[in-house]
Amino acid sequence: MKRSFYLLLAFIAATIAVYANAVPEARQKIHVVDRGEDLTSIANLYGTTPAEIRKANYDVDYVYWGMELVIPVTISEYDLQLKEAYHNNSLYGEAQAAYRSGDYKQAVKLYDQIIEQGDALLIAYYQRGVAQYQRDKYKQAYEDLKYVVRHDREDHFPKAQEYCKDIERIQQERSQENAQFWAGLAQTVAIAGLTAYEQSQQSKQQKTSRSSSSSSSSSSSSSSYSSGGSSASSSSSTAKSQSKCGLCGGKGFTVEYSASFGLAEKEYCSECGKTMMSNHYHKKCTQCDGKGYR
Repeated sequence: MKRSFYLLLAFIAATIAVYANAVPEARQKIHVVDRGEDLTSIANLYGTTPAEIRKANYDVDYVYWGMELVIPVTISEYDLQLKEAYHNNSLYGEAQAAYRSGDYKQAVKLYDQIIEQGDALLIAYYQRGVAQYQRDKYKQAYEDLKYVVRHDREDHFPKAQEYCKDIERIQQERSQENAQFWAGLAQTVAIAGLTAYEQSQQSKQQKTSRSSSSSSSSSSSSSSYSSGGSSASSSSSTAKSQSKCGLCGGKGFTVEYSASFGLAEKEYCSECGKTMMSNHYHKKCTQCDGKGYR
C-alpha cells in the first residue's frame, strides 16, 4: 500500500516536471525575406534560432530577397508584434523606451505619429491607451483600449478588457461624486437664498415700522403746529381787534411839562430814554388807563 502511494507521488511529480519544462508549441508564420536580411536577423525577429528556421525549411543554408520562409514561432503574439513593429518602424522602439522610462506624454506623441502614418499594428493602440491611462486621461485611454478589444479576435491583449472595466468603474465613481457635489451645491444655494429672503423680509418690516413711527410723529407735529398756528392766529386776530391808544400812542402814559424858566439842566429820563431840557413827568394815560391800547 505504501509502495503504491509513493509510486503515485513520483508519477505526479514527474508529470509536473514535464509540463514545467515543456517548450510552448510553435506556430508557423510565413516571412518574406527583405533586402539585407539573413537567417540570424530573421530568427531574432521571431524569437527563434537559425537552426529552427533551417529545420522548418528543408535545411536551407542561405536566403535571398523575396524568398518565403516558414518560421516556427514560440513567443507570444504580443511579443511578436513588438518585434515586428520595431523591425518595421523605429518609432516603436522610441515610444516603448519613453513608456518604460515613465515619460507617458512623449510615448503618446510617438504612438500618435505611428498611427497617423497608417496601417498601425494593434499594439500601437494598446500601448497608447495604456500610456493615456497612466496619465489619467481616461476618455482617450478608453477609446484606444476599446478599439483593441473589438479587433483582438485571438485574445492577444487580455488586459485591454481589464483596463476598460477599471476605467468604467472610475468614470462611474466620478459621476456619483459629481452628482453629490452638485446636489450639495444646490442645497447650499437654496439655504443661502432662503436666508437672504428672510433677511429681506425682516428689513422690510423694520422699514415699515420706522415709516409708521415717522408718520405718527409728523401727524403729532402737524397737530401741534396747527394748534400753535391757531393760537398765533388767535393772538393776531386779538391784536388786530385792538388798536393803539390815540392819546398816549400806545405807551400807556403821557408827558406833562412844567415851566423851568431856563433854569433846568439837561437830564436823562429813563422812561423816555432821552436827555430832556425841560422839567416833565410821566402820567398814566387817562384814556387807556395805562394799557397803551383801547
